[in-house]
Amino acid sequence: MCHSCSVLRNGSRRRSRRPGITYLGVQYSHNDVGEASKIVNAALAKDPDLAGVFATNLNSATGAGSALQQAGKLGQVKMVGFDAGPAQVKQLKDGVVQALIAQLPGDIGAKGVGQAVAAVKGQQVTPSIPTDATIVTAQNVDQPEVQKILYKAGC
Repeated sequence: MCHSCSVLRNGSRRRSRRPGITYLGVQYSHNDVGEASKIVNAALAKDPDLAGVFATNLNSATGAGSALQQAGKLGQVKMVGFDAGPAQVKQLKDGVVQALIAQLPGDIGAKGVGQAVAAVKGQQVTPSIPTDATIVTAQNVDQPEVQKILYKAGC
């Protein structure tokens, strides 16, 4: 699991200790759209008052969003997706997802290349490098600074 996802998951667990909120735990979809959809469908069957879903990658968000659409739970069950590919941005604009967490792949790549160069030169490398992310919502998705960080389908 990516470090950012781990931090977000742990933060969700801490926030869920509030009265009236029950944390249902982590369900792994193994980056499979169909499996993510099955997991959300099962969660809705078991807990019809499900309030929210955090999907930690592109395929999980796609599958979870499809399940919410099929169940007629759009807007009732809030969803945040991690990553901001074209399918997720469409889900955001369609109201399936309330927010996306967009990583900054250009920055991540630049930091990785910098570490690779340092390693080749025999210099010290940093074992863990935090990276930034941006919250994308329906209110800011069309802003130029946000458009720059949305993932593109092609070059």
